Amino acid sequence: MPTSKVTRKGQITIPQEIREALGIREGDVVEVSLAGGRVELRRVAPWAELAGSLGDRASLVPGGEAALRGTAAAAWADEASERLDRDLPA
Repeated sequence: MPTSKVTRKGQITIPQEIREALGIREGDVVEVSLAGGRVELRRVAPWAELAGSLGDRASLVPGGEAALRGTAAAAWADEASERLDRDLPA
């Protein structure tokens, strides 16, 4: 399991395999949250990446933009978890 040391300023370096699994690149924005005593890190996709991806079907998404954001975030988290599971030794 990758580790990072916390600096005096509270900063850490995200290990390369984690960055790759989440698709995090220099300049990206990440969301950091607490969940059950654990820290969760998630890449926040710029809306420019998603612009036009639904075309005229965007109005068909139940729950609107908030639901769409939640669904996308969950899908990215699942994909990252699957990539890490494949790449990490048992």
